[in-house]
Amino acid sequence: MQHRLSHWLPIPPRSASSTLSPVSFSNQRTLAAPPFTSSPLTIHPWQLIEAASRAYFDKDPDLARTLHKLRSAGKKLFLLTNSLLDYTEAVMRYLLDDELDAYDDWTAYFDWIVVGGRKPAFFTGTDPFLELRRTPDGRGEKIGKPVTEPQKGRVYEGGNQIGLQRALGVRPDEILYVGDHIYGDIVRSKKTSGWRTVLIVEELEQELRVRADHQVALQEIRQLSELWELLTEEVSNQRYLQRGLKQLDAPGVIAEYRARGEELTLAQAEALLDKIRAQSKERLERLRTHEEEIEQALRRRSTQVDRAFNRYWGSVFSERYDSSFFGAQLENYACMYTSRVSNFLFVSPNRYFHAPHGSMPHWFVG
Repeated sequence: MQHRLSHWLPIPPRSASSTLSPVSFSNQRTLAAPPFTSSPLTIHPWQLIEAASRAYFDKDPDLARTLHKLRSAGKKLFLLTNSLLDYTEAVMRYLLDDELDAYDDWTAYFDWIVVGGRKPAFFTGTDPFLELRRTPDGRGEKIGKPVTEPQKGRVYEGGNQIGLQRALGVRPDEILYVGDHIYGDIVRSKKTSGWRTVLIVEELEQELRVRADHQVALQEIRQLSELWELLTEEVSNQRYLQRGLKQLDAPGVIAEYRARGEELTLAQAEALLDKIRAQSKERLERLRTHEEEIEQALRRRSTQVDRAFNRYWGSVFSERYDSSFFGAQLENYACMYTSRVSNFLFVSPNRYFHAPHGSMPHWFVG
């Protein structure tokens, strides 16, 4: 799973006495020391990230217990991230260190650890695994020669999907890969690896809350949408009828009636045509007015509900009255999706999940 700083979150306010000048990211930073000393203060990036973890990460109190439950059930766990070791160290220390007495540190929760994985290239490439020795500065030190298959209980950088899968010793469909990036984690791995996939969608909890709070409005939107579709179809039919009536003339009406054993004069035929055309035009105008009213009502109600999801772009799962591009990708490529890894704490580790059966439009004709 990728771990990222959410760049749109505001930096917590600092007091004037603790404000630091802006510095650029590099392998290490040298900041001005406090006034009482002239010595430079060297701070490594992972230390800055670790110090700011509380501001940028919501710590899940159930994460450690979830991983422990899976390990206790005999599951093999691996961590695969694009982040380099210094960033991974900082984040995982904050999330897992000192959570359970049975684990010395965060690395003990995982059988294999791969950093700098360069996903999605990890799933298609053949790069070797480079073993890293953990160092006090968090950056790690490359040791040994590149290998094609990682060993259990060690930390590696780079690598590829085939090598990791061989190390796990299982078939592709026996791997449940959990990620939070729709393309880098889910789409590419599903297309090339054959792994089962779980997408973590943090917005899902907000989505469910809004849908529960606006259940009546959402039902109204569905009903208005169905009515609007019916009216649109009827308007189309009436326009087609209008074109047909324009092409029809009085002699043609006389011939049609004569074929049925009835006689009409030219004046009667013209009067009948005028009456039918007027009725058809009036019906078309009435339907178009109704269609516009329903469309406006649908737009108003949809806008209100969209703003409840997000004031700028609405729900990430839907666009108007259909799935969004993100929602469609989720349906097509993620075997499962949930809001957080710790939701697996509440189900058996041996649970087999079944997806809802799909359907095609023609199955419901007739």
